Amino acid sequence: MSGYVLWTNKIDPKANSVHALKKFDDIDLLDEGESLIKSFPKSAFFQLRTNFDKFIDNMNNVSSLIVISEGLMKFLETRDISNVEMIPIKIKDIKGKSIKEKYFIVNVLDHQDCLDHEASGAKYSQVLDYIVEKVKKYIFKKGKLNKKLDIFKVEDFPYHTFVSSSLAKEIDSKGFTGIKWKKATITNI
Repeated sequence: MSGYVLWTNKIDPKANSVHALKKFDDIDLLDEGESLIKSFPKSAFFQLRTNFDKFIDNMNNVSSLIVISEGLMKFLETRDISNVEMIPIKIKDIKGKSIKEKYFIVNVLDHQDCLDHEASGAKYSQVLDYIVEKVKKYIFKKGKLNKKLDIFKVEDFPYHTFVSSSLAKEIDSKGFTGIKWKKATITNI
């Protein structure tokens, strides 16, 4: 495998998922590439939408964040990935009691200014005209992507997390659950 894929959720109807993040009103900060490890409120939490016994490694959530199990977090920590931080997050069951399983929000830092807006067919937000809302395809400016990064987000299109195909293959080989890799056709890198 070469290139990059998008990290998305694989829906498992028999596994737990969570509602939106609570007690953290600045959720957009998680798309800005800034460190939050010291300022993230300890009171923030997700609440389970269901009460299944099955917990997966990549928790599906309506906030579109990457929420991973302790096992997947430890695996990623063994890699030399310096541009992410793992923010511990509480998950409460439907009765409001904290679950025993530990989960973490993956906060991707140092976003890449690499998107070729015109060639990608970028459509800008009507609310924030400096943010790209969608693209037709991913075309990066030649030489602008740090190819040493295994995980990254695009600076003005931070809603997707890109992962090197080699790291995605490693994650799959370890049997981590709840992840669906979406092919990203990226040119000009």
